[in-house]
Amino acid sequence: MVERTCYYQDGVLTFTVEDLYMLVTVENDETGDTYVETITPDYPYMEIGTEPGCYTITCLTDQNQTFIGYLEI
Repeated sequence: MVERTCYYQDGVLTFTVEDLYMLVTVENDETGDTYVETITPDYPYMEIGTEPGCYTITCLTDQNQTFIGYLEI
């Protein structure tokens, strides 16, 4: 099974990237605020702020695989 991991600290998500790139969308489930970033091995970071709430993280890899995760701040 393939997994993708990200860590949240001080408003920034940091991803472990094994792909050439991942298109990442993060949506605050309560407000609808959406953040989109292309993540690469050279830039595995994404700023999403510190707004409390539940977030859905969707990653689309260069291999056309989709991974979905959840974060509560």
